[in-house]
Amino acid sequence: MIMRILLLVAGIVYMQSLSAVVLTVDSNCLEADQAFVKAQVEYKDPGKAGRDCQWDFRKLQILSEEIPVEYFIPDSSCVDIICKHERHNRVYYKQANDSLWCVGHENAHSYVDYSTPSLLLCYPFAYGDSLASCFEGAGRYGQRIPLWVKGITRVVADAEGTLMLPGETFESALRVHTTRRYMRICDDSMSIRVDTYAWYVPQNRYPVFESEISTMQSIQSDTILSALSFYYPPDYLSAGNNNSNRDVSFEEQEAMIDEIFTDAEYLPNPVESDLTIKYNLTRSASVWFSLHSSGGICLRQTQKYEEREGAHSALIPMSGLMPGVYTLYVHVDNLILSVNIIKV
Repeated sequence: MIMRILLLVAGIVYMQSLSAVVLTVDSNCLEADQAFVKAQVEYKDPGKAGRDCQWDFRKLQILSEEIPVEYFIPDSSCVDIICKHERHNRVYYKQANDSLWCVGHENAHSYVDYSTPSLLLCYPFAYGDSLASCFEGAGRYGQRIPLWVKGITRVVADAEGTLMLPGETFESALRVHTTRRYMRICDDSMSIRVDTYAWYVPQNRYPVFESEISTMQSIQSDTILSALSFYYPPDYLSAGNNNSNRDVSFEEQEAMIDEIFTDAEYLPNPVESDLTIKYNLTRSASVWFSLHSSGGICLRQTQKYEEREGAHSALIPMSGLMPGVYTLYVHVDNLILSVNIIKV
Protein backbone atom coordinates (compact mmCIF):
# COMPACT_ATOMS: atom_id res chain seq x y z
CA MET A 1 0.00 0.00 0.00
CA ILE A 2 2.79 2.43 0.93
CA MET A 3 4.56 1.61 -2.31
CA ARG A 4 1.36 2.37 -4.30
CA ILE A 5 0.98 5.74 -2.57
CA LEU A 6 4.61 6.63 -3.26
CA LEU A 7 4.20 5.67 -6.92
CA LEU A 8 1.01 7.76 -7.15
CA VAL A 9 2.71 10.80 -5.63
CA ALA A 10 5.72 10.33 -7.90
CA GLY A 11 3.37 10.11 -10.89
CA ILE A 12 1.64 13.37 -9.95
CA VAL A 13 4.98 15.15 -9.50
CA TYR A 14 6.18 13.77 -12.84
CA MET A 15 3.03 14.90 -14.66
CA GLN A 16 3.33 18.39 -13.18
CA SER A 17 6.99 18.56 -14.19
CA LEU A 18 5.89 17.92 -17.78
CA SER A 19 3.55 20.89 -17.66
CA ALA A 20 5.11 24.02 -19.11
CA VAL A 21 3.23 26.30 -16.71
CA VAL A 22 2.42 25.50 -13.09
CA LEU A 23 0.36 27.95 -11.01
CA THR A 24 1.87 28.40 -7.55
CA VAL A 25 1.20 30.47 -4.45
CA ASP A 26 4.37 32.52 -4.87
CA SER A 27 3.82 33.29 -8.55
CA ASN A 28 0.04 33.43 -8.95
CA CYS A 29 -1.76 34.24 -5.70
CA LEU A 30 -3.70 37.52 -5.69
CA GLU A 31 -1.85 40.54 -4.36
CA ALA A 32 -3.39 43.65 -2.84
CA ASP A 33 -2.43 47.15 -3.97
CA GLN A 34 -2.05 46.08 -7.58
CA ALA A 35 -3.74 47.84 -10.46
CA PHE A 36 -3.65 47.47 -14.23
CA VAL A 37 -5.89 47.70 -17.26
CA LYS A 38 -7.49 45.24 -19.63
CA ALA A 39 -9.34 45.60 -22.93
CA GLN A 40 -12.65 44.03 -23.88
CA VAL A 41 -12.34 42.47 -27.32
CA GLU A 42 -14.55 40.58 -29.71
CA TYR A 43 -15.38 37.12 -28.31
CA LYS A 44 -12.84 34.43 -29.13
CA ASP A 45 -13.83 30.77 -29.13
CA PRO A 46 -11.57 28.94 -26.64
CA GLY A 47 -11.08 25.97 -28.92
CA LYS A 48 -10.35 22.38 -28.00
CA ALA A 49 -8.74 20.96 -24.87
CA GLY A 50 -5.52 18.94 -24.74
CA ARG A 51 -1.78 19.32 -25.21
CA ASP A 52 0.09 21.10 -28.01
CA CYS A 53 -2.77 23.46 -28.74
CA GLN A 54 -2.34 26.65 -30.75
CA TRP A 55 -4.41 29.74 -30.01
CA ASP A 56 -4.05 32.56 -32.52
CA PHE A 57 -5.52 35.69 -30.94
CA ARG A 58 -3.31 38.15 -32.81
CA LYS A 59 -6.18 39.86 -34.61
CA LEU A 60 -8.35 41.40 -31.90
CA GLN A 61 -11.23 43.79 -32.45
CA ILE A 62 -11.14 46.18 -29.50
CA LEU A 63 -14.59 46.93 -28.07
CA SER A 64 -13.62 48.80 -24.93
CA GLU A 65 -10.12 50.01 -24.18
CA GLU A 66 -8.37 50.45 -20.84
CA ILE A 67 -10.83 48.95 -18.38
CA PRO A 68 -9.24 49.56 -14.96
CA VAL A 69 -8.76 46.57 -12.64
CA GLU A 70 -7.68 46.98 -9.02
CA TYR A 71 -7.00 44.58 -6.14
CA PHE A 72 -7.16 45.87 -2.58
CA ILE A 73 -7.93 44.83 1.01
CA PRO A 74 -11.38 46.24 1.86
CA ASP A 75 -11.05 45.70 5.62
CA SER A 76 -7.66 46.07 7.31
CA SER A 77 -8.86 43.87 10.18
CA CYS A 78 -9.28 40.94 7.77
CA VAL A 79 -6.19 40.85 5.57
CA ASP A 80 -6.96 37.47 4.00
CA ILE A 81 -9.92 38.98 2.09
CA ILE A 82 -9.01 40.69 -1.19
CA CYS A 83 -11.41 42.63 -3.40
CA LYS A 84 -11.18 42.85 -7.18
CA HIS A 85 -12.72 46.12 -8.40
CA GLU A 86 -13.61 46.38 -12.06
CA ARG A 87 -16.10 48.89 -13.42
CA HIS A 88 -19.15 48.60 -11.15
CA ASN A 89 -18.28 45.03 -10.13
CA ARG A 90 -16.55 43.90 -6.98
CA VAL A 91 -15.60 40.28 -6.33
CA TYR A 92 -14.38 39.23 -2.89
CA TYR A 93 -11.79 36.47 -2.51
CA LYS A 94 -10.31 34.68 0.47
CA GLN A 95 -6.81 33.24 0.31
CA ALA A 96 -6.02 30.59 2.90
CA ASN A 97 -2.88 28.44 2.80
CA ASP A 98 -2.77 27.00 -0.71
CA SER A 99 -6.38 27.76 -1.73
CA LEU A 100 -8.30 30.61 -3.36
CA TRP A 101 -12.01 31.00 -2.60
CA CYS A 102 -14.73 33.32 -3.86
CA VAL A 103 -16.73 34.56 -0.86
CA GLY A 104 -19.02 37.13 -2.46
CA HIS A 105 -19.65 39.72 -5.15
CA GLU A 106 -21.60 42.91 -5.77
CA ASN A 107 -22.45 45.28 -8.59
CA ALA A 108 -24.72 48.23 -9.22
CA HIS A 109 -27.80 45.99 -9.12
CA SER A 110 -27.20 43.24 -6.58
CA TYR A 111 -24.91 41.65 -4.01
CA VAL A 112 -24.35 38.09 -2.77
CA ASP A 113 -22.46 36.82 0.28
CA TYR A 114 -21.53 33.14 0.16
CA SER A 115 -22.24 31.16 3.30
CA THR A 116 -20.48 28.29 1.51
CA PRO A 117 -17.64 29.80 -0.60
CA SER A 118 -16.65 28.60 -4.04
CA LEU A 119 -13.20 27.02 -4.38
CA LEU A 120 -11.43 28.46 -7.44
CA LEU A 121 -7.83 27.22 -7.19
CA CYS A 122 -5.66 24.96 -5.09
CA TYR A 123 -1.92 25.51 -5.60
CA PRO A 124 0.11 24.09 -7.22
CA PHE A 125 -2.16 23.73 -10.25
CA ALA A 126 -0.89 22.28 -13.53
CA TYR A 127 -2.15 20.69 -16.72
CA GLY A 128 -4.54 17.83 -15.93
CA ASP A 129 -5.35 19.05 -12.41
CA SER A 130 -8.99 19.57 -11.46
CA LEU A 131 -11.17 20.38 -8.48
CA ALA A 132 -14.85 20.77 -7.67
CA SER A 133 -16.85 22.43 -4.91
CA CYS A 134 -20.38 23.44 -3.96
CA PHE A 135 -21.31 27.01 -3.13
CA GLU A 136 -24.32 28.75 -1.65
CA GLY A 137 -25.13 32.34 -0.83
CA ALA A 138 -27.77 34.98 -0.25
CA GLY A 139 -28.12 38.69 -0.91
CA ARG A 140 -30.42 41.25 -2.46
CA TYR A 141 -31.33 42.52 -5.89
CA GLY A 142 -31.93 46.26 -6.17
CA GLN A 143 -31.45 46.58 -2.39
CA ARG A 144 -35.01 45.28 -1.93
CA ILE A 145 -35.64 41.85 -3.40
CA PRO A 146 -34.14 38.80 -1.60
CA LEU A 147 -31.73 36.79 -3.77
CA TRP A 148 -30.38 33.25 -3.31
CA VAL A 149 -27.82 31.28 -5.32
CA LYS A 150 -26.73 27.66 -5.03
CA GLY A 151 -24.52 25.67 -7.34
CA ILE A 152 -21.34 23.80 -8.23
CA THR A 153 -17.95 25.01 -9.41
CA ARG A 154 -15.58 22.80 -11.40
CA VAL A 155 -12.08 23.92 -12.35
CA VAL A 156 -9.74 22.02 -14.68
CA ALA A 157 -6.44 22.90 -16.33
CA ASP A 158 -7.63 21.40 -19.59
CA ALA A 159 -5.19 22.64 -22.22
CA GLU A 160 -1.67 23.87 -22.85
CA GLY A 161 0.23 25.00 -25.89
CA THR A 162 1.24 28.11 -27.84
CA LEU A 163 -0.62 31.38 -27.34
CA MET A 164 -0.29 34.12 -29.97
CA LEU A 165 -1.29 37.63 -28.93
CA PRO A 166 -0.76 41.02 -30.62
CA GLY A 167 2.96 41.65 -30.84
CA GLU A 168 4.12 38.53 -28.98
CA THR A 169 3.92 34.75 -28.89
CA PHE A 170 4.13 32.53 -25.80
CA GLU A 171 5.41 29.05 -26.52
CA SER A 172 4.19 27.85 -23.12
CA ALA A 173 0.64 28.70 -22.04
CA LEU A 174 -1.74 26.97 -19.65
CA ARG A 175 -5.53 27.26 -20.02
CA VAL A 176 -7.74 26.92 -16.94
CA HIS A 177 -11.43 26.23 -17.56
CA THR A 178 -13.83 27.17 -14.75
CA THR A 179 -17.48 26.09 -14.97
CA ARG A 180 -20.09 27.47 -12.57
CA ARG A 181 -23.57 25.94 -12.66
CA TYR A 182 -26.06 27.47 -10.28
CA MET A 183 -29.69 28.23 -9.59
CA ARG A 184 -30.50 31.90 -9.06
CA ILE A 185 -33.71 32.53 -7.13
CA CYS A 186 -35.00 36.09 -6.96
CA ASP A 187 -38.39 37.36 -8.11
CA ASP A 188 -38.05 34.50 -10.58
CA SER A 189 -35.79 31.45 -10.90
CA MET A 190 -33.03 30.90 -13.44
CA SER A 191 -30.58 28.08 -14.05
CA ILE A 192 -27.29 29.57 -15.24
CA ARG A 193 -24.00 28.17 -16.48
CA VAL A 194 -20.87 30.33 -16.75
CA ASP A 195 -17.79 28.99 -18.55
CA THR A 196 -14.60 31.00 -18.06
CA TYR A 197 -11.38 30.16 -19.92
CA ALA A 198 -8.20 31.84 -18.61
CA TRP A 199 -4.77 31.63 -20.27
CA TYR A 200 -1.67 31.84 -18.05
CA VAL A 201 1.92 32.29 -19.25
CA PRO A 202 5.27 32.22 -17.39
CA GLN A 203 6.34 35.26 -15.37
CA ASN A 204 2.79 36.68 -15.21
CA ARG A 205 0.74 36.56 -12.03
CA TYR A 206 -2.64 36.96 -13.70
CA PRO A 207 -4.13 35.62 -16.95
CA VAL A 208 -3.18 37.38 -20.17
CA PHE A 209 -6.41 36.44 -21.96
CA GLU A 210 -9.90 35.33 -20.94
CA SER A 211 -13.06 34.19 -22.69
CA GLU A 212 -16.33 33.87 -20.80
CA ILE A 213 -19.74 32.71 -21.95
CA SER A 214 -22.89 32.80 -19.78
CA THR A 215 -25.87 30.62 -20.65
CA MET A 216 -29.38 30.45 -19.22
CA GLN A 217 -30.42 26.81 -19.24
CA SER A 218 -33.96 25.49 -19.57
CA ILE A 219 -35.72 22.28 -20.56
CA GLN A 220 -36.73 23.68 -23.95
CA SER A 221 -33.45 25.32 -24.99
CA ASP A 222 -30.42 27.24 -23.76
CA THR A 223 -30.07 31.00 -24.24
CA ILE A 224 -26.69 32.72 -24.41
CA LEU A 225 -26.75 35.73 -22.08
CA SER A 226 -23.29 37.07 -22.85
CA ALA A 227 -20.07 36.10 -24.62
CA LEU A 228 -17.06 38.18 -23.61
CA SER A 229 -13.31 38.14 -24.15
CA PHE A 230 -10.64 40.23 -22.44
CA TYR A 231 -7.02 40.90 -23.33
CA TYR A 232 -4.62 41.72 -20.49
CA PRO A 233 -1.44 43.38 -21.79
CA PRO A 234 1.36 41.30 -20.23
CA ASP A 235 3.47 44.37 -19.44
CA TYR A 236 0.94 45.18 -16.73
CA LEU A 237 0.88 41.70 -15.26
CA SER A 238 4.45 40.71 -14.44
CA ALA A 239 4.61 38.58 -11.31
CA GLY A 240 7.43 40.72 -10.03
CA ASN A 241 5.89 44.02 -11.07
CA ASN A 242 3.72 45.75 -8.51
CA ASN A 243 1.68 48.49 -10.16
CA SER A 244 0.40 49.96 -6.93
CA ASN A 245 2.22 53.19 -7.69
CA ARG A 246 -0.25 54.23 -10.36
CA ASP A 247 -0.51 57.96 -10.75
CA VAL A 248 -4.10 58.07 -9.53
CA SER A 249 -6.76 55.86 -7.98
CA PHE A 250 -10.11 55.21 -9.65
CA GLU A 251 -11.78 57.72 -7.35
CA GLU A 252 -9.18 60.31 -8.32
CA GLN A 253 -9.79 59.51 -11.99
CA GLU A 254 -13.47 60.38 -11.57
CA ALA A 255 -12.51 63.65 -9.90
CA MET A 256 -10.10 64.43 -12.73
CA ILE A 257 -12.63 63.70 -15.47
CA ASP A 258 -15.16 65.94 -13.72
CA GLU A 259 -12.71 68.82 -14.13
CA ILE A 260 -12.54 68.27 -17.91
CA PHE A 261 -15.96 66.85 -18.78
CA THR A 262 -18.43 69.28 -17.17
CA ASP A 263 -22.11 70.27 -17.18
CA ALA A 264 -23.05 66.84 -18.51
CA GLU A 265 -26.71 66.03 -19.22
CA TYR A 266 -28.04 62.61 -20.26
CA LEU A 267 -31.48 63.20 -21.73
CA PRO A 268 -33.91 61.70 -21.32
CA ASN A 269 -33.16 59.22 -18.54
CA PRO A 270 -35.20 56.99 -18.45
CA VAL A 271 -34.97 56.84 -22.23
CA GLU A 272 -37.28 55.25 -24.78
CA SER A 273 -35.51 55.80 -28.10
CA ASP A 274 -32.49 58.11 -28.45
CA LEU A 275 -30.20 59.23 -25.63
CA THR A 276 -28.71 62.69 -26.09
CA ILE A 277 -25.53 63.56 -24.20
CA LYS A 278 -24.77 67.27 -23.78
CA TYR A 279 -21.49 68.29 -22.20
CA ASN A 280 -18.80 70.93 -22.00
CA LEU A 281 -15.04 70.47 -22.25
CA THR A 282 -12.75 72.78 -20.29
CA ARG A 283 -9.87 71.88 -22.64
CA SER A 284 -9.23 69.90 -25.81
CA ALA A 285 -9.61 66.14 -25.27
CA SER A 286 -10.25 62.82 -26.98
CA VAL A 287 -13.86 61.82 -26.26
CA TRP A 288 -16.01 58.77 -27.04
CA PHE A 289 -18.90 56.83 -25.49
CA SER A 290 -19.76 53.14 -25.15
CA LEU A 291 -23.02 51.59 -23.90
CA HIS A 292 -22.90 48.20 -22.19
CA SER A 293 -25.45 45.66 -20.98
CA SER A 294 -25.53 44.49 -17.38
CA GLY A 295 -23.50 41.48 -18.57
CA GLY A 296 -20.76 43.77 -19.87
CA ILE A 297 -21.50 43.42 -23.59
CA CYS A 298 -20.73 46.54 -25.61
CA LEU A 299 -23.94 47.35 -27.50
CA ARG A 300 -23.29 50.84 -28.80
CA GLN A 301 -20.07 52.74 -29.39
CA THR A 302 -19.37 56.17 -30.88
CA GLN A 303 -16.36 57.23 -32.88
CA LYS A 304 -13.41 58.69 -30.99
CA TYR A 305 -12.98 62.37 -31.75
CA GLU A 306 -10.42 64.98 -30.78
CA GLU A 307 -12.69 67.78 -29.58
CA ARG A 308 -11.87 71.36 -28.71
CA GLU A 309 -12.78 73.28 -25.60
CA GLY A 310 -16.47 74.23 -25.50
CA ALA A 311 -19.97 72.74 -25.79
CA HIS A 312 -20.59 69.41 -27.53
CA SER A 313 -23.25 66.71 -27.87
CA ALA A 314 -23.52 63.04 -28.83
CA LEU A 315 -26.40 60.70 -29.70
CA ILE A 316 -26.79 57.07 -28.58
CA PRO A 317 -29.66 55.19 -30.35
CA MET A 318 -31.43 52.86 -27.91
CA SER A 319 -34.78 52.14 -29.55
CA GLY A 320 -33.87 48.54 -30.39
CA LEU A 321 -32.75 47.59 -26.88
CA MET A 322 -34.74 45.70 -24.26
CA PRO A 323 -35.97 47.60 -21.18
CA GLY A 324 -33.48 47.51 -18.31
CA VAL A 325 -30.49 49.24 -16.78
CA TYR A 326 -27.46 49.88 -18.99
CA THR A 327 -24.04 51.35 -18.23
CA LEU A 328 -22.77 54.27 -20.29
CA TYR A 329 -19.00 54.72 -20.21
CA VAL A 330 -17.65 58.20 -20.89
CA HIS A 331 -14.07 58.03 -22.21
CA VAL A 332 -12.07 61.25 -21.95
CA ASP A 333 -8.42 60.79 -22.94
CA ASN A 334 -7.30 57.91 -20.69
CA LEU A 335 -9.98 58.53 -18.05
CA ILE A 336 -13.33 56.73 -17.68
CA LEU A 337 -16.60 57.77 -16.06
CA SER A 338 -19.68 55.51 -15.80
CA VAL A 339 -23.36 56.48 -15.72
CA ASN A 340 -26.41 54.24 -15.32
CA ILE A 341 -29.02 54.66 -18.07
CA ILE A 342 -32.56 53.26 -17.71
CA LYS A 343 -34.25 52.01 -20.89
CA VAL A 344 -38.06 51.84 -20.84
